[in-house]
Amino acid sequence: MKRKPDHSKFIWDLPDKPRLEYLTLGRKRLVDIGAKVANFEPPYDYLKNVRAGFDAEIRFMLDRCLEGSALACAARDAFVFREKNWLKAVSLEANEIAWRDFFAAHNDEMQDYIRKDYPWRSFDPHSVDPRRFERDPKLDEYFTAAVIENLGAFGFRRLSRSFKSEILSRPMEIKWDKGTWSLTMSVWLEIPSLAHHERIGMPFALSAASFPHSLAANVERQLHAFFREYGKIFPDVLSAMEQGIRDQEAWLAAQAT
Repeated sequence: MKRKPDHSKFIWDLPDKPRLEYLTLGRKRLVDIGAKVANFEPPYDYLKNVRAGFDAEIRFMLDRCLEGSALACAARDAFVFREKNWLKAVSLEANEIAWRDFFAAHNDEMQDYIRKDYPWRSFDPHSVDPRRFERDPKLDEYFTAAVIENLGAFGFRRLSRSFKSEILSRPMEIKWDKGTWSLTMSVWLEIPSLAHHERIGMPFALSAASFPHSLAANVERQLHAFFREYGKIFPDVLSAMEQGIRDQEAWLAAQAT
């Protein structure tokens, strides 16, 4: 297959307005999936009963939405609005207020929820467990197993600093940052030649999906639970990424003329 040109330098050299317009095209359909999941629209209604994949705060908010909380639904809608308009010239202040008001009203309840359902996110200031401050030495092993077992069918293979697949019309990569000054790993999807990257948890109601990896955090369980659910939704992610590639290539072609 003929290698397609790398446009990343051109894109990052663009002025802010056209660059943000271009980047919006790449993330639009992934945001659409996240927005549908946030409202548990079919075919994602089964996720009403799934916690893996979701950030703790987002899952807490969505559970309150399912219970009929108007404040929670306002916060959810505000969050979706923010993500859909993140790179656009739109004021997000009113939406931030709805988000803030919900979590201010439910802070204690949310902390109890995290301790119960997301214990790796819970912080006990009175704990003397030294494992909270030590990196899990098997993190790479757990991460590789979780990705390959659940996404290997989509062509991903482990490289030194990424997982790479050529299932789309341009190479796609999963990359990560283990955190130099923290014990939390961030993970994202990239189309490097189009300067496109997005946090890997986006489909799960616009989550980030970061993974605490101290010895006390049971990161093996976190990773396997996340990628097990991610593998189920990944065909839709692929479709969204491929359409984003087409939209961005069409935008680049128009710029060239």
